[in-house]
Amino acid sequence: MKSRMNIYAIASVISAIALSFSGFVNAEPNPDKSCDGTYSVEIDNTPQKPLASKPNALWFQGHVTLDRDLITCVRHVEISAKNGWQHVLNGPNGKVTSTVLNEQKKSLNRNASGNFVLPVRGSQRVPFWIHVPQGKVMDPGFYKGDFEFIANGDLTSERNHFQSLDYTLPAFVRARIEAPNNAWISVSGTSVSVDMGNLTKQNTRKIDVYVLSNATVRLEVDSINNGHLVNTQKASHKIPYSTFLQGRKLELDTPMILNTRKGKQTRFNMAFQNQAVPGAAAGQYEDEMTISLIAY
Repeated sequence: MKSRMNIYAIASVISAIALSFSGFVNAEPNPDKSCDGTYSVEIDNTPQKPLASKPNALWFQGHVTLDRDLITCVRHVEISAKNGWQHVLNGPNGKVTSTVLNEQKKSLNRNASGNFVLPVRGSQRVPFWIHVPQGKVMDPGFYKGDFEFIANGDLTSERNHFQSLDYTLPAFVRARIEAPNNAWISVSGTSVSVDMGNLTKQNTRKIDVYVLSNATVRLEVDSINNGHLVNTQKASHKIPYSTFLQGRKLELDTPMILNTRKGKQTRFNMAFQNQAVPGAAAGQYEDEMTISLIAY
């Protein structure tokens, strides 16, 4: 007598590496040239792809764009963050660790007022970054940063510009499954095949489910055969089995709230146990179960 049970879960992982190269030639300010032009500031509210070395970080890119007449008379642009230089963003639970970096994602110098100093260095378009180190695992909700940009030079037009970053972080959950050194279980991503063995005896199989989320997580289980292993040749022959999480039996129609550590990976032990049926008909028995993790 043989048995097989397939389990499916949902997870997503995104990683990428972004490299950028640039060079410049310093343009010396010309004190005799009038600063007649204007400049503008843009901040993209959509985060860029994360660095592989910092998968939990959020990166928002901004640009200061100057008219050509300003390139030779503006040395730098000051960036004043309303919430302070170490917490430029504010969210549902207050200030968030975040800062402003240069195009190479390195620290910017700050002046005596505590403002960031963004060098122009003869460029008409000057990029910068807003970096949120643990941005992807923050609590879900609305985040905002207010900035004042001050051009250094004798501009005949407005020297100050105001811009903000507005971002809504959705709830998310990621999961992975492991069953180390277990010949009865095969894991491929979030798809698991479980061999319950000889069903005339009671058997138990275990897997580890690792969950990462920034919100409350609800777990739901569903079974094609309503919690039974069914004979593939004789559908009337069924053998019940049970599913346990941390030793607690799961009911198919009863969701469970997981006690996760927000922003940190949490391990849960899941076990499957069949009912022993000594007189069961010979054959292959199967079922398919779907484990759903919902963040909200």
